[in-house]
Amino acid sequence: MKGNDKLNTDLLSKSNDKSKSNNINQPIKYSPLNITDIIKEQSFFPLSKSLLTFKFEKYENTRYSTKSLNLIKSFAANTHQGVVRKYNEDRVSIILNIVKPSSYKGSYWPSCSFFGVFDGHGGNKCADYLKDNLHNFIIKSPYFPKNPTKAITEGFQNCDEEFISNHALGPNNIVADRSGSCAIVVMIIDKQIFVANTGDSRAIMCVSDGLTVLSNDHKPNNENERKRILDEGGKIYQTQTQAKNFNIKLDGIDPEQVLLGPFRVFPGRLSVSRSFGDVEAKLPMFNGNPNILISTPEIKVYDVNSNLEWMLLACKIS
Repeated sequence: MKGNDKLNTDLLSKSNDKSKSNNINQPIKYSPLNITDIIKEQSFFPLSKSLLTFKFEKYENTRYSTKSLNLIKSFAANTHQGVVRKYNEDRVSIILNIVKPSSYKGSYWPSCSFFGVFDGHGGNKCADYLKDNLHNFIIKSPYFPKNPTKAITEGFQNCDEEFISNHALGPNNIVADRSGSCAIVVMIIDKQIFVANTGDSRAIMCVSDGLTVLSNDHKPNNENERKRILDEGGKIYQTQTQAKNFNIKLDGIDPEQVLLGPFRVFPGRLSVSRSFGDVEAKLPMFNGNPNILISTPEIKVYDVNSNLEWMLLACKIS
């Protein structure tokens, strides 16, 4: 893991004193884990039921299945409204076996599973649309299944354009919906794994010799994203707040210090540099720019082998 990425080893493995080390340069090793047993127990921190019912008004039990299909042995999903809002803008999509669409004229159709986590913002309409439709845009691409990477890229872009044109825009080009969403998607096609990321949701994979990070956050201050945004005429800024009303002085910190917020992109005023929806940031009629806040995914491809134990897709709760 890079930067401030941290993993709670209690979440990933049962306690194993032998695996602990004070040597920070030593590679981290995690003990083998039966993820299905952990899911059923619902007793590990920080996802214990007692903690969730204390913090969240609407607690939903984890949904899981241990019935295997092709390469999938089990899966589970959970999502919550968070602590800031009293509604949930995030959505999850799980399709274990995508069937061949009637429009497909080829003879070969692969085994295909789809897992998606959609981190909505500004409402849930965009995340809802992705949950119900994104997979269809991918498999109906003329590049699928021969070129999944190109099909996924085209599917993401076409899905975004369709949502903006027919759902975010109302009659007479009036904004009907301002919502947007990030997306982290895993497609298992025959014996290959395709991980597609737009935004700042995360994916990791556990193999026998450790953990692999599968996604990169699309943030305005990332080197590549920053260059792309500035080259297209966009702007990047960071909000500042003057903290003046502290009653005490903590740890020698000036109570009138300047608090820095996240880097944001303009147009859009978002702390991510890629997303679906967000119509006003993308359309020139609203002073937007379609080349700055984009839905183009970053895609990584892996071969499935016996060392793969589990994968995790997640977005943050706020």
